[in-house]
Amino acid sequence: MYYGRMWKAARLLLALLLATLAYLALRLAYADYLYHQGRFQRAAELVPIHPDYQYRAGNLRRALELNPYLSAAWLELAVTAEAGSDYAEAERCLLEAARLDKTFEPRWALANFYLRRDRLDGFWPWLRLAAERSYGDRTALFRLAWRASSDAALILAEAIPNQPALLAQYLDFLLTEHRSAAYGAAEALLPIATTAEAPVLLKACDQWIESDQVEQALAIWNRLIRRSLLAYQLLDPVAGVSLSNAALDVQPSGRGFDWRLPWRAGVYSTWSRLQRHIRIELSGRQEERVELIAQLLPVIPGTGYRLRYRYRTQGLAAHSGVRWLAGAVVSEALGSEQRRDASFEFRAAAPLVRLMLVYQREPGTVRPQGTIVLDGAFSLERIRIE
Repeated sequence: MYYGRMWKAARLLLALLLATLAYLALRLAYADYLYHQGRFQRAAELVPIHPDYQYRAGNLRRALELNPYLSAAWLELAVTAEAGSDYAEAERCLLEAARLDKTFEPRWALANFYLRRDRLDGFWPWLRLAAERSYGDRTALFRLAWRASSDAALILAEAIPNQPALLAQYLDFLLTEHRSAAYGAAEALLPIATTAEAPVLLKACDQWIESDQVEQALAIWNRLIRRSLLAYQLLDPVAGVSLSNAALDVQPSGRGFDWRLPWRAGVYSTWSRLQRHIRIELSGRQEERVELIAQLLPVIPGTGYRLRYRYRTQGLAAHSGVRWLAGAVVSEALGSEQRRDASFEFRAAAPLVRLMLVYQREPGTVRPQGTIVLDGAFSLERIRIE
């Protein structure tokens, strides 16, 4: 009889325990459901010991009592303190958040706080630390630096870590918004750049070419070659080397000082790695004047040059209208069914000459349909022109 009563009591206690556990599990599940529905206050009431629920319900102090490492709550307290003009408390909360959490957000919050308080001695170190942990689009970070100062050298030294991807993004930002400061960023990037950063350096080179900053463009181009990020010969106008990719052993990129094969309606251009030539087809539907191929040559103004090249044509008469141009100087028309060595002389009028092969419809002729093949046998030499 005694053991029977004990057994019944044990079963009753077990049933109560299981019921309690089931109730708690359901309560927790329901609270989690409410939390994900955005009903944070009710979730916090159901599970008052959950720090995330308390934080999202706005009970910041309680959340930190439950989890002192909850950096988001420290950041929220800092916002509240600063809004109430308690700047010392705001700074304390921000520093505590940054001590506990080494990610981007606390550092970014501190940098902004110090800039708002006009405390640049605190701003620059925390902005740099934020940059070290930054990710994605960093435009806001760069703009904040330029809001604090217009000194490009100071920003580069104090705010931009020596990381290739970050420096590349900063250079791209400068090329769009602060072009005069871009060269310093490019110089900082070049020693550590990889193939992933080469495109933005070529973008810088192109912009400086467009704005006639030939020395800067040439310096970046040659340093890319020295770093083996471009497979070309170094260009040195003083030494007489002003033509790039002369053998056509690299596919023309259309960037910097390389050959450019612009897209034009009715014109089809291809490069052959095996035969090392460029084939240009005129469909007969091209415009009356169209650029076929071009290269920007860094040269010495007032100096004479001779371009040597090898070509053949098919379907183009002697008066084809296809000629080389360098400034105002025009070559004879290209037209030879057999492979032919030819040359073209011109005098450089500026530090940068645009060498172009163009089609210009001759008066009294129809637009031709045919092909020009340019072999990788280009050379450019300095000559004396009287």
